[in-house]
Amino acid sequence: MDSDAFPIQNIDSVYDEVPTQRCDESKLFPEDLADKDELCIYNFAGVANFGGGVNGGFLVVAPNVAMHQRLLRNYVKVDQYDNSVAEQSFFKWQFAEDGPFPALILPRKYNAYFPSPEDEGLVSIVHEKLWALNGGLLG
Repeated sequence: MDSDAFPIQNIDSVYDEVPTQRCDESKLFPEDLADKDELCIYNFAGVANFGGGVNGGFLVVAPNVAMHQRLLRNYVKVDQYDNSVAEQSFFKWQFAEDGPFPALILPRKYNAYFPSPEDEGLVSIVHEKLWALNGGLLG
């Protein structure tokens, strides 16, 4: 959870919404095949991002050694993703909808931007830059 994501309700229910996933072995890269038995059992979920993929503000991940090694191996391939936005585009690439490890998309209640009065009781996490006002710092 990002430091600017604020839980306003209990979020334990998210664990019931994220099942263990199975990769699409037909889409694995050759370097993934050696660890496919461990690698292909994974959990990766988040709320949809505006530009596709998931927003890094709140993620549910169950670690395993093979996935950790895959992520470290691929993180250095900076020509494959826009590394100016840190983890956001990296996760979009690694957990792409059409890739071997598609992310599970969670409901907006777990990472809500711009909540309105109509959202009261429906949002569990508000993700806002509370220290910023109209593009500037609060003073």
